[in-house]
Amino acid sequence: MEIIACGGCSTAAVQIKRLKGAIHLLIADPTAEDGEVARLARRLHRAQQGLRVLGIPNIAGEPMAGLPIKRQVQLPKPFALSSLLFEVRSLLDAKD
Repeated sequence: MEIIACGGCSTAAVQIKRLKGAIHLLIADPTAEDGEVARLARRLHRAQQGLRVLGIPNIAGEPMAGLPIKRQVQLPKPFALSSLLFEVRSLLDAKD
């Protein structure tokens, strides 16, 4: 498994094009970059139906529109590392 950290959507778009395999999990603030993160998540999901999304917004919010509810979780900041690890594992282990 490979982990890629990006400083924004434009960097992420470039990195995604370079990848050879599937993206299993996107962790991002869905409210960042004036909605670009949510648009990127929807674009990735259209290309890879198995994508899971962990939204980490500054405040509690609604699930991202256009993505299956059972393939996403919102974990508002601040959160404990144990909560992050639990949500990541739960999303990756979820059966559809």
